Amino acid sequence: MNVSIIPGVGPKTKEKLNNLGITSIEDLRGLSEKELRSRFGIHGEGLYKRARGIASSNLNSKRERKSISNERTFSLNIRTPEGLIPTINRISMRICEQMKEKEILAKSVSLKLRFENFETITRAKTLSKASRNVGVIKSLIEQMIHSNFIPGRSVRLVGVKVSNFELENVQTELIFM
Repeated sequence: MNVSIIPGVGPKTKEKLNNLGITSIEDLRGLSEKELRSRFGIHGEGLYKRARGIASSNLNSKRERKSISNERTFSLNIRTPEGLIPTINRISMRICEQMKEKEILAKSVSLKLRFENFETITRAKTLSKASRNVGVIKSLIEQMIHSNFIPGRSVRLVGVKVSNFELENVQTELIFM
């Protein structure tokens, strides 16, 4: 396997290793820790360990989500704002369910509209208080649809995104302080 798959081996380290005739992990294992330290400093110790599958750092596979979104492309373009409402209702429900599972509330709500000519507009509003109330989110999206729908144009895709999250229990604690 190529040395470039080792975490911490970027283009410059790979080039240095290749100049030493080291192109594979097997080649790298052939060098002692002392040799690697003399050529790469403290980084050499890490190379030695990682080439042998010894990891001193924990990998965090859970990352904080920045947004939750959902969109729908229509098989037939939608010609009226009212025609988008059933889809917006379903998308909003799905997003609110995801926020409930994660115990988060959103302060920002965004609308995405793509028209038949593929022109895309996005609009966002910030709530005065973070929420995951489906009625609040649907109402805000409906307002944005009505104020941004272009008469005579058809909508090909609609999307909703929520972001700027707060943990649910943080807001609850603030209310009771």
